[in-house]
Amino acid sequence: MKRPFITIKGLLISLFPIFIFLIIILVAIIYENKKMHNIVKNSRDLLIYGHMHFYSNMREEYTIFVQRLQDLKNKKLNQRDKEKLRELCIFKTEDGINRIEVAKAYDCLLQLYTSEGSNLYKAIKNGSYSLETFYTENAAINLSNLIISGYEQKIPEDLLKVKYYTGYTQDEIEFLEKLLTLAIPELSARCLYRLSLIHTLGRASSKETHPQPNFKTAIQELKTAQKLSGIKQENILDIAIIINDQFAVHAAVTIASALLNADLDSFYRFHIIMNPNDPVSSESQQKMASMSYIKDYAIDFINFPNELIPLDLIQKKMKLTKNWPLLVNYRLYLDKIFPELDSILYLDSDTIVLQDLLPLKKLDLTDYMAAAVTDFSVKEVIFSFKDTECKQELPNFYKNSGVVFFNLTYMRHMDVSSLLIKTINDSNCKFVFPDQDLFNITFYNYIYPLSSRWNLHATFDYMKFSPFIMHYAGLSKPWAENFEKLWQEEPNKLKPAIQDYWRYREITAWNDEK
Repeated sequence: MKRPFITIKGLLISLFPIFIFLIIILVAIIYENKKMHNIVKNSRDLLIYGHMHFYSNMREEYTIFVQRLQDLKNKKLNQRDKEKLRELCIFKTEDGINRIEVAKAYDCLLQLYTSEGSNLYKAIKNGSYSLETFYTENAAINLSNLIISGYEQKIPEDLLKVKYYTGYTQDEIEFLEKLLTLAIPELSARCLYRLSLIHTLGRASSKETHPQPNFKTAIQELKTAQKLSGIKQENILDIAIIINDQFAVHAAVTIASALLNADLDSFYRFHIIMNPNDPVSSESQQKMASMSYIKDYAIDFINFPNELIPLDLIQKKMKLTKNWPLLVNYRLYLDKIFPELDSILYLDSDTIVLQDLLPLKKLDLTDYMAAAVTDFSVKEVIFSFKDTECKQELPNFYKNSGVVFFNLTYMRHMDVSSLLIKTINDSNCKFVFPDQDLFNITFYNYIYPLSSRWNLHATFDYMKFSPFIMHYAGLSKPWAENFEKLWQEEPNKLKPAIQDYWRYREITAWNDEK
């Protein structure tokens, strides 16, 4: 049998469709590659434009900010402009990222308070925060001029030549201690207040890389400054903490830190809420009530009336554990526990307070039930399935419930207790983080967004973010046995956030316990 003969022409004809197909594929690849290149180029151009526009807006805003500061210095601002500048400066202290900019904002507040003569001690405090954030000689001069204002003629000329603007704490302490020898009550109060802030913050400039706070010295200076200044604790803030006896010592750390960092005119009323079946012991209650050696305060202990909550429903729909017991839900019923109050701040007992808390009471929470911070530590993937499967509509900006300022009046207006029951009933799944999921879903459209500095997770860069409240959220706690051992033997090996917990613990009534 003869093999079929294939001519070149026949071969070409048979391969022609394949050749055309390959050309089409090649053209398509080239076209798509060019198209993709254009898309990438366009995306890159948009990204560059967006970055340039964002950067331009930042520069424009900063230029306006600097100009306003200059106008303030030259006394060109009217009262309305001053109020606008105050709002801008407060915003920058809360949300500024650049440390120099944040320091300038604190110095701005110093100058505003000084120009008004309303509260020189708030000015001294903001000036101290400015130096602690980022030391500049100009800010140091502003603060020293404020402290001696009105007494320049009574201060010997040689004393004014003391090295003060070096950026080192010891030089400033020497200057302030010499001013104290003049025995002028008001001047002494200002010096002692600044000294208390030095010993609380631990340093006056970025030149000193190892802060050395001395809280016990700061307490004595603060108490004397309060007495000499004659300032009354007239600004009241109610604070709720929910614990059992196991967390009493840690709640005491929260209270001690809040008292030490409060403004002179602030007065805190602490309300310790307990499960009547798991109360705080009498001994712990006495210790928690015995810290007025730091600053005057009020404290009471309240058994939560469990009939206020749908206990059977909660136990059915929530994963209650040792870490998330029933009492974590009590915070959502504070409007019922305190019918006489308009607002209250809730704090977890694994927090330390590093600034005065009264600014939260000045928030305009009209039409908001609460103010809270976005929880950046919770991964979005946890909530990816909940909308469809569980009917739990969790917001994109999930809030942490460990620090919440509640508008109790509006909660009562909205009948939040009924809303909570509806949220629980509507859910097809159990809540992973019981109180926090319930808080976010029920309060969804009624949560005012706070700056992250009001509830900063302890894993973030402590020195970079300058938190107002540090939160040791999660399973790793600063009082863990390994941290306690390091604190006793090699404290410098601990992170600054962990060191601060133990420093504040040392000024509580639990100090003598090992």
